[in-house]
Amino acid sequence: MDFQNLLKNLLDDVPKSVAATLMGNDGIAIITVKADENQADDFDVSSMFVEYSSLLNQIREAAKMFSSGNINEVMISTEKLTVILRVLTEEYFTALVLHPDANAGQGRYKLRVASPRLVSEL
Repeated sequence: MDFQNLLKNLLDDVPKSVAATLMGNDGIAIITVKADENQADDFDVSSMFVEYSSLLNQIREAAKMFSSGNINEVMISTEKLTVILRVLTEEYFTALVLHPDANAGQGRYKLRVASPRLVSEL
């Protein structure tokens, strides 16, 4: 199975998903899949992912500074979106964007379950 299908399945499994991506820590997307092209255009998800990759790197550095261990997951909840970032490897992470009324717990679970398959494809 390829990245596109893995991410598409993730979106299909989580109602009210907006988009999912596989990205490098450098902010370059390997692939981004949108649940509904028209709906996802309401948000500049590509730019958002780039900014959140920078934020994830800052959180990693803070975790190192305080010797709290490696970051596994970060969730950012705003008025219009919930974004779940899940670290896959030292170089890559995946993210799932949900509407705020989506079941974030289900999104976290499905993202965690999909992560080993994404890692194996890397």
